[in-house]
Order: sequence, then C-alpha cells, then structure tokens
Amino acid sequence: MGLGLVVLAPTARASAVQPAPTPLPAPPRAESEPNDTPATASSIASGERVRAPLFGAGDVDYYRFSARAGNHVFAAVLTSGSSGSSTDAQLTLLGPDGSTVIEFDDGDGTETDLAPSIAGAAIPSDGTYYLRVNDSATGAVEMPYDLYLQVRAGAPEAEFEPNNTLESADLIEDGYVAGTRNPPEASEVDWYSMHLQAGDTVFLSLDLDPERDGSYYDGRLGIGPAGDQSEPKILVVNDPGEAETPNPTIPSEALAMTVGEAGTYYAFVDAPSPTTGGPTANYRLSTTIIPAAEPSCRSYPAELTGSIFDGGLITSPITVGDSFRIGRAVLRLDLRHGLMSDLDVSLQTPEGGELGVFTDIGAATLGGQEQMDATFDPYAAIPPLYVALRPLMLQPEPQYRLDWLEGMEARGEWHLAIRDDELNGTAGDLEGAKLILCEQEEPKEAEDDVFAADFEDGADGFTHAGTHDEWELGLPATAATATPEAVAGLHACGGGFGCFKTDLDGTYESSSTQDLVSPPISLAGVQGPIYVSWEQWLQIESAAFDHVAVSVEEEGGGSRRALFTWTGPTMLSVLGNPVTNPYHPAAAGWGLHRADISSYAGRTIRLRFHLDSDEIVDLAGLAIDDVRVSHPHLPGPPGEPEENEEEEEEEEEEFEFETRRRPVRISKLAIRPRRFQARAGATVSYMVSRAAKTMLVVLWRRPGAGFTRVGSFSHFAPAGKTRVHLSGRIQGRQLKPGRYRLEAFALSSGRRGPKALKPFEIIP
Repeated sequence: MGLGLVVLAPTARASAVQPAPTPLPAPPRAESEPNDTPATASSIASGERVRAPLFGAGDVDYYRFSARAGNHVFAAVLTSGSSGSSTDAQLTLLGPDGSTVIEFDDGDGTETDLAPSIAGAAIPSDGTYYLRVNDSATGAVEMPYDLYLQVRAGAPEAEFEPNNTLESADLIEDGYVAGTRNPPEASEVDWYSMHLQAGDTVFLSLDLDPERDGSYYDGRLGIGPAGDQSEPKILVVNDPGEAETPNPTIPSEALAMTVGEAGTYYAFVDAPSPTTGGPTANYRLSTTIIPAAEPSCRSYPAELTGSIFDGGLITSPITVGDSFRIGRAVLRLDLRHGLMSDLDVSLQTPEGGELGVFTDIGAATLGGQEQMDATFDPYAAIPPLYVALRPLMLQPEPQYRLDWLEGMEARGEWHLAIRDDELNGTAGDLEGAKLILCEQEEPKEAEDDVFAADFEDGADGFTHAGTHDEWELGLPATAATATPEAVAGLHACGGGFGCFKTDLDGTYESSSTQDLVSPPISLAGVQGPIYVSWEQWLQIESAAFDHVAVSVEEEGGGSRRALFTWTGPTMLSVLGNPVTNPYHPAAAGWGLHRADISSYAGRTIRLRFHLDSDEIVDLAGLAIDDVRVSHPHLPGPPGEPEENEEEEEEEEEEFEFETRRRPVRISKLAIRPRRFQARAGATVSYMVSRAAKTMLVVLWRRPGAGFTRVGSFSHFAPAGKTRVHLSGRIQGRQLKPGRYRLEAFALSSGRRGPKALKPFEIIP
C-alpha cells in the first residue's frame, strides 16, 4: 500500500492578478492584555466575537460590557479551534462589582462538548457587567477560544405557528424569538429563516429555561442546509447540560457557523426524542449575524485539475506572479470523493515548507457526503466538525494554521497537495481550487528610522545570553529532516546573508532559556507614532511546551510589553499513508512583523527576542533579521521639498551640480523584496539629503571569492525619499541566480558621497 504520483492535465497559467474585494469572515477582535481582573477587563460589545488564548498557569480573561435592567445575555465560548492542552472552558456572568455571580456554565455548549454557554440570563439593573473566561484545570492551555456576546433588549417576538416546515419558516434574521415545543411529537420542529451573504458568521444561542424556574427540556439546535446538493443536511448540536455549581443546571445550546455562499438558511429547534415537550417546554432563540468583511485580495487558481486516484498523491501548482507581503491566506477547495475521510490536504510554500490544512475529515463511511466546497480561512467560526463540507467557510483543523503565512513574500511557485491515504476502492475528482491572498497593510507614509539593524556587518549592538544559549549570527544552514520530530530546513536570511538564529545549523537545545537583546534605543524627542518591525522565521513545538516571545521594555528591564507571543500547535504536518514517510516539517517562513510602541515615546528601550523549551522535542527554532524602529517622516521647514513617493523613471537629462560643501548622503537604502526573480525585479528606495545625481552599482558575489562589479545605472533623485526599479537586467545582461550587493552613492560638485550598501539575491 503506497502513494503514487499522478500528473494531471494543466490549465492555463495565470498572469498578474488585480486585487478585488473578497467576501471573507470578519476578523474577530483581540483581547487587550492584561485582562485578568475586572479592573483591567477588555471591552466587548453586543454582537461581537473576540478571539484570545488562555495561556499560562491560571490565566483568566475578563470582559466588560454595558447592559440595562431587563436585558438578557446570550454568550458562549467556542473552543473547537483550540490546539492547546484543553478545550474545557468555563464562563461566568458577573455583576457590576466584578464578583457577584449571576450565572455560571461549565459545558452546556457544543461544537466541543466542554464549551460553555449562557443563554437568556437576566440583567437586574443598569450598569457595567463582566464575563469571565477560564479553563476548568489550573495550568491548562487553550489556543485559542472564541467568545460571542449578544445582549437582547425588550421582549422576544413570539413564534408564529405553523412553522414546522421550511416553507412555513418564521423570518428571524438577526433577531430574538420565543417558542414552545408543544405538542411533543416528531413533527413539532420550529423553523426560522435568515438570509446570509457569503462570509457571514451566524451565532445561535438557545435558552431552554427562560423562566429560570427549573422547568426545562432537552432541546436541540440546528442550522442548514449544508452538504451535498443531492442530500442537504441540518447541522445539529445537542448537549444535555451538567450539574454545575454554584448555580443549578440551566441548560442551553450554542453553535456558530460561517457560510460560503449567499442564500436562505434555516435555524431549527426541536428535541432528540419525539415525545419530549409539552406546554411548559418553552425556549428563547437568539440569532446574531456578524457580516462578512470584504478585504482586497488576489485569487490564484490551481493549475491542475482531474482525478484523485485511490491511494494516490496529486500536486497542483499555484503560480503567484505578484510580489507583496501576505496579510491573510485562504484556500478554497471544490472536490468530490467517494470516502471523504481518505483525504489529507496540505499547501506547499515557495520556501519549501508544507502546511497541513486538514486530515481525514468528513464522511467516514461509503455512501456518505461526497462533496466539498469549502473555504479554509483562519477567521471562520469553526474547524471541520460535521460530515457536511459545503458551502461553508471553515478554519483549518486545530493542529494546522494558515496564519503562519502572514508577513511572507507571496511571489513564487506554490503547490496544493492532496493525498488519498487508503487503498479501498474509492476515488474522486479535484474540480477546482484557488489560493486567496490578501496583502499585508503597509505604512501609509514614509518613515524615518530611529534604529535599524540588518546584521550584514555584525551584531549591530545586539547581545544574547541564557541557559543553553545558542543564538548565532550568520547565514543559516539547518538541514530538513523527515523524522517524527521533523525539522524544517533553513538556508537563507530574511534579507542578505546575516541574521540571528537559535543555532544556525541545528535545533535549539532542550531545557533552554535564551534571549537576544537589542542595544539601548533612545526615543527621546521622537514625535508621532513609533513602530518596531522585524523579519521572523519560526519552527517550534506547541506553545503548551515551548515558548517564543518578542517584547519591548525600558532600558532597565521594566515596563515590559509583549509584541508577539507564540500560541500555536507543534509546527509539524502528519500527512498521507504511514507506509511512506508521513512527517513533514511546517514553519512560519520569513515574514514581516510590526507593532506600535508609541507608549514608550521619550524613553530608552530595548527589544527582547526570547525562546525557552522543555526537555523534549527540539525543532529548528527562531530566526530574526532586519530589526527597525521608525516613525512617520516629518516634512522639513517651509521651502524644503517634500518626500517624493512616486516611482521615478531613469532619466538622462542635464542638471547643474550643487556647490555646497557637504557631500550628499544616502540613507535608509532598502530593496523590496530582497529575494526576487530576475524577470520580476525589485523596488529600491532611499533617502538623499538634497537633490543630486545618484549612482547605483550592482556587484555579484563570486562563490568562494569577493564581489565583482556587474554594472551600474544613474538616477537624478530629489531631496527626500525616492524609489527606482531594480531590473534583473543590468546594462543588457540578465542577472544569474546568486547573491549580489547594491552600492549607492551620490555625486555633487564632482564629489562622491559615502556609500550605502544593501545585499540582495536573485532566485531561479
């Protein structure tokens, strides 16, 4: 039993793609740490979703919201996306004093049977109220959970009978309704309709004891249709509730779903037993619709479609010809298979990593659901939990993450890999797939550096220390492995040939605690917003065991604040039939990270890059490059030219050399991207102290030798910032793949100014 490689007929290759508004799930809000007390609670509004981790021993998260007397609270914590050690969250509704318990739940929700739900809790008086989220076990880690909140005012609308068929469904939309399961018989199903747009997320919350008198029934909650066009399904949740303290059981149900196409959808309420119900079987149903966002994204189709053979492997190229940083990565799949749970799907990056998307989901028996039309997006409501897989938007499975691609360069040859991992007589067809990439937001205006370190000429003042400290400076040479603890290979820096990594040619050490720390950086007199950015590459074990954090602190070590915290699963993809090697290393490839540190204005700071590990499972680790602290450029005094943000064409025109004494200086030389194909070229940007002719010289690094001049070109640059295109052809010759250096200097009054240097690389 093995895997065969199947080559499919290619479709046309795509050229450059223009960005367009794309309906996708709205990103949830983030918590604001620290929020472990009512006094520091994060805010949450009615109709919102918040995503956050429970991370660290005894972590507790508080959220505050405003409510009026007589309002009813519908809230739930969904934990099905957690890759941590637990999905057993607890939810408490607290009064304005932050300690009085109004209602508590330890598992009445579903979409993991330990997810808590509070539905219909009454607010006694006007004020600020709190939701507390914690895990039932001290030290457990949830990465992440989603908290939903809806505060309903006024009385719910009454159901309008008969509504026991789709045709007679009551319209509910984003609303609040009261009903009764009476008479208790199989046909007593209450249907409610709502119109949703592609990318909308709907949160349903069912209160099964609205009077809070202990008279309740075991109700079910569902949404649909979903699944094969020939056999649509209703996705159902049913949890009997638990005997919780300090409050008695107040049963409820909760579910959330993100839909993949516009249309009419239906919520339903019934009971698992046809005889359950009666005149006191009352309920209240709240439906909350979180509208889709429409970010500007580019879509790149898979180039190969065709049969998925029994026990086979197909890889379909996805060519991305545009150069930009990824802000969001989404994968859409349209396929059929006779036994859906046979399939493992992954995405292979241009850097050579392999990110799993899912393994063995959907129908596990012949004759079950055979269609998938699903969009896998990190911000969807849930991962695959049901056998129905169309038309939905889903998170990847919890052990896999597409958000590891954020900040990476998009350009390159990607591959979609589909493995049928059992020889059992079933097969399928890939009917279509596309990679959807949204561009990372870039600064809207030019920025001046307060501090910059590219590590090309040394450590730039950075120091490192710790237990089993292995931070090293140079060019990484980490070999990939295919063992159960598969190590991701790394042979490049974020730019150039110098960067820091926790062991340049191996893995980080067990039981280590190691810090890379910047020199003191003065922010005295710096005006406007202040940002820190850095290039980062990462492969590490689950954050339940090993930890990575990037932080800013005052020079003496005080006022430390996290800028990045690792909260993901072990970066490893287990794919395909185990007869062949199933272990594939995953990594968050070189990506640009950016954070606002304006609150440190006027102080002297340090940046800290930290890794610590437990006693087993050591992976490739953390690499850091191109650290920068900057702020928006301020225009000069009246009469000085403003920055020129437009790209300049190369010019050959007459001009007069200035007669000032000081040579013209070039600063902030940058090449974006630093690794590019010759046919694509790159953008060079730099600042000049005043208008001057600039020379840009390209040098090739000969293997085992120094640099050899390839050619040069000139440009007339106005004062301030300028941009020029660096072509892959210099003086009529195309640059071969290899390592290069760009030297830039200005000429004024016959004098040559100091050189600015920046390495770059031409890739095949």
